[in-house]
Amino acid sequence: DSTVAVNITTDTETNASNDEYVYDPEGSGNSWGPGSTMTTHTVTVTEAGTYYFWARVIAPNGGSDSFWLQIGSSPDYLWDLSGGNSWNWQRAKNRGGPNPVTFSLSAGTHTVRVKLREDGTKMDKFVLTNDPNYTPTGLGPSGPDITFTATPTTIPLGNSSTLNWDVINATDCT
Repeated sequence: DSTVAVNITTDTETNASNDEYVYDPEGSGNSWGPGSTMTTHTVTVTEAGTYYFWARVIAPNGGSDSFWLQIGSSPDYLWDLSGGNSWNWQRAKNRGGPNPVTFSLSAGTHTVRVKLREDGTKMDKFVLTNDPNYTPTGLGPSGPDITFTATPTTIPLGNSSTLNWDVINATDCT
């Protein structure tokens, strides 16, 4: 079974994997429809098949507990998270739709987009797996550490930012 793990970063916390995570700060705004404020990640899967998306998240309250999720040309899924103030793994689902959400992927490269829906919702790491019985635990599987640096570091809703990244512990980077 193929499993792809990616660490994503923009802010720091010692309990996050690699001590860093991504989020939109409280008060930065919400996006009730899928918009352009997002993190974008390229992943490569080695086998065609049905894939499941897991993320290590914090959803601190009822106003900060969802993302939009899209992989490749899939629809944007409204992903409601279970609340809590500590890091936990949750598998992607769709409000009023499939639970869990599955993605039919060909072998090759795909783009993962995690889009702002409610500010304050945090994501530390994600795993894409074709094993329906796999559940990540703790910090999850190790993978390359990818550190993102945004310029500017804070952007108004709907504006853009330039991302630069460093990759450490990777066996291949394309």
